[in-house]
Amino acid sequence: MAGPPMNLCGDRKTASLYAVGSGALSLTELLAAIIGGAHQLETAQTLVTRWGAALPQVDQAELEQVAGVGRQTAARIKAALELGQRLAHQIAEERYQIRVPQDAANILIPLIGWGLAVQNPSTPYAVLLLLGALAGIGGGAFSGFMPSTSYFFPRSNQGTALGLQAGIGNFGVSLVQLMTPWLIGFGMVGFLGASQQMKVPGKPDVTVWYQNAAFFYIPFILVGTIIAWTMLKSVPIKANIRQQFDIFRTPDTWWMTLLYIMTFGTFSGLAAQFGLLMLNLYGAGNAAIVEGAGATATMLVDGYTLPDPVKFVFLGPLVGAGARIVFSPLTDRMGGAIWTLISGIGLIGSIAWTIPALTPDTSSAAALEAGFDQFLYGMLLIFLFAGIGNASTFKQMPMIFERRQAGGVIGWTAAIAAFG
Repeated sequence: MAGPPMNLCGDRKTASLYAVGSGALSLTELLAAIIGGAHQLETAQTLVTRWGAALPQVDQAELEQVAGVGRQTAARIKAALELGQRLAHQIAEERYQIRVPQDAANILIPLIGWGLAVQNPSTPYAVLLLLGALAGIGGGAFSGFMPSTSYFFPRSNQGTALGLQAGIGNFGVSLVQLMTPWLIGFGMVGFLGASQQMKVPGKPDVTVWYQNAAFFYIPFILVGTIIAWTMLKSVPIKANIRQQFDIFRTPDTWWMTLLYIMTFGTFSGLAAQFGLLMLNLYGAGNAAIVEGAGATATMLVDGYTLPDPVKFVFLGPLVGAGARIVFSPLTDRMGGAIWTLISGIGLIGSIAWTIPALTPDTSSAAALEAGFDQFLYGMLLIFLFAGIGNASTFKQMPMIFERRQAGGVIGWTAAIAAFG
């Protein structure tokens, strides 16, 4: 059906609306359609270049000062932006319920599997890989629901909202590492499985129940699933495959992916390896410090006391998650880019300071203790700056991309950076 008559020279973007539809237009082109007139595209480009995604927060009087805008056009722009925000908020309030009970099974299956696998030292490595892949469903869920958060808050508050949500989630890493040594120290329920023996250098074997570290969380997952099943909502925003893949056509997606690998990739990778690094560098895993295992192990460095990794390992994720929460409001106030820059510089500096400690000096107990202190504090600094970067990058993405794309980019970068 033919559209109404138009002035194709003076109203080019309105013509594009009729020709291809609003969904195919860029932010600048949509704004040009609102502005109208012979120089609509140039005026729109000026506004986007100057304020970008912060345009909704610009006062009308300030808009009026831009050449080609004026009072009436400024009022039209403000009205259109306000209408869009109100409609988005209304859609968010009228969101649909999620009722997918199999999601609970997807999380419980690997948890139960790990509880069974750790009881048998001969469990095939392939089974452990399979359980690791299944456990990744939880990470996929995290990457999936993070984008929806951005729909419920204005851009001015999305740094804080996403920082709080992700930061509290990141605390789970620290919580598990803090709780596990205590949980495996006693038999919870007899039917959960038999005990195992853990070897400690220079000391008798310790009776433990490794399966407790997995089975303990099953009731909490069931409660969380019930809450999600009855209360959690989803954003009714749909996009076809072509629309979803359009994020890969902009260089900003790839730059943000690299930045988030720098920050969250560092956090997630070191959170998993912190304890193992400590053990192999300054603990029982270093053959230059300890010879043998269990009660018959021999200390090769007189006067040196082996650090217990379980007393320190939770500190790294704790610092990183805390930094993400504390600095997220600052990213809303000052912008994400400046804090990402600070994060990058801080990571480079703290890594450079920590590198010498990765080669322990085993000449004396004092040298080892000094190296351990440098390693510990250097690692905590790395976690601190990684947490700052985690907050700042999640502030940048909603500001760089329009709302639908921002959700997709957040999900994509979160999933890729988890490979860290």
